[in-house]
Amino acid sequence: MTEAEWLTWDDPRGMLAMLRDRASNRKLRLYACACCRRLDRLMSDPRNQEHLAVAERAADGGVTAAELAQKSRARPWFNDPVGCALLPDPFVAADGTQYYAAKAVRKEVGNDEVNTAWVRERAAQADLLRDLFCYPFHPRTFEAAWLTTAAVRLAAGIYRERAFDRLPILADALEDAGCDDRAVLDHCRGPGPHVRGCWVVDLILGKQ
Repeated sequence: MTEAEWLTWDDPRGMLAMLRDRASNRKLRLYACACCRRLDRLMSDPRNQEHLAVAERAADGGVTAAELAQKSRARPWFNDPVGCALLPDPFVAADGTQYYAAKAVRKEVGNDEVNTAWVRERAAQADLLRDLFCYPFHPRTFEAAWLTTAAVRLAAGIYRERAFDRLPILADALEDAGCDDRAVLDHCRGPGPHVRGCWVVDLILGKQ
C-alpha cells in the first residue's frame, strides 16, 4: 500500500493488515473501542458501556492482562463487537470488532440497503484508522517548543473527556507556540472523525 492509497482507501481490513507490525497494542485496542462507539444503540446497555470502559482502561495499562482475560472469558465474542474489543490479543480484537460492527449495521437495514450500509460503515472505519495513525509510513514528531503548558493541558483534557470539539482550540494554542505543520493544524480543525487515540493528541501527550 502506498501513502496515497492510505489516504483514500475505504477497506479497513486491508489497512489494518498493513499496520499489524507497526501499530501499538494500545492503538489497536482503542480502534476496536472506536468502532464500537460508532454504534450508539449498543451503548444504551450499561453492560456494554462497562465493558468498553474496561477495554479502554486496558489500552492505557489500567487493567491487567489477567483481569482482561477474565472479562473476555465471561463474554462471548461471536457476532458481538464489544465482546471482540475485550479479546486478549489486540490485533484480533481490532479485526474482529470492525467486522462485527459493520455486520451489525448491515443487519439493521432493509435488503436493498445491505451492501450500501456495509460499504458506508467500512469507509467510516477506515477514517477512524486515519485519525489514529495519520501516515504510518514515516514517523511524525513535535517540536519541543510547541509543547507548551497550555497545549499539553488542552490535549490531556481532550483525551480524558473525549472533548474533541476543543481540537480547534488546541490548533490555536499550537499555532501560538510556533507550530506551522499544516497536517497537524488542519487535522485539529478538520471535521474528523476524532476518537481517543487521535494521532495529534497522542503526539502531544507522548503516547504510542
